[in-house]
Amino acid sequence: MLSRFRQLDRPLLGAVTALAAYGLATLYSAGQTEVPTFVSTIWQRQLVWLGLGAIVVWLMFRTSPRMLEWATPFMYAVAVFLLLLTLLVGTGAGTAAGSKSWIALGGLRLGQPAELAKLAVILMLARWLAGCASRRPRCGSWSPRAPSRSCRASWWRCSPTWEARSSSSPSSSACSSGPAPSRPCCCSSPPR
Repeated sequence: MLSRFRQLDRPLLGAVTALAAYGLATLYSAGQTEVPTFVSTIWQRQLVWLGLGAIVVWLMFRTSPRMLEWATPFMYAVAVFLLLLTLLVGTGAGTAAGSKSWIALGGLRLGQPAELAKLAVILMLARWLAGCASRRPRCGSWSPRAPSRSCRASWWRCSPTWEARSSSSPSSSACSSGPAPSRPCCCSSPPR
């Protein structure tokens, strides 16, 4: 577990912390008026939400990425169902009382399903793109540098339909950095 904490992106963590502190300071200064209003304590509610968010982040950090990947289609299906339900029985709120963007049961507003749908779409796209990347063989060398120009120009040939039509299997010699090869520029194994 400690090794996972060492892998955290420290500049990103610092930026998130700085933005959260700046937001708290802004809310605190907005509430400092001569006339006491509900705005004077809004920074405390924001601090509670930040604490709840930190707990959720910690729980997500402890969750296995494989479990999250497994749960993504179910989460996506629930989000789509809630969006469709909102079209049928949605209610408005506040100044947007005419819009149907909230779900309410017995007068209790449960929230906007669009917020859950944003997260579900992000996770589903990540799952789909990861699946595409695992099906596409690597091109060029095994190093993390950008692929050569000829490999970028012929990545379109790495589609499953091209590989099914291709009679010859791709090899490391097809991934030369010279002119575009006649065979697909896809390497399924690192060059030796």
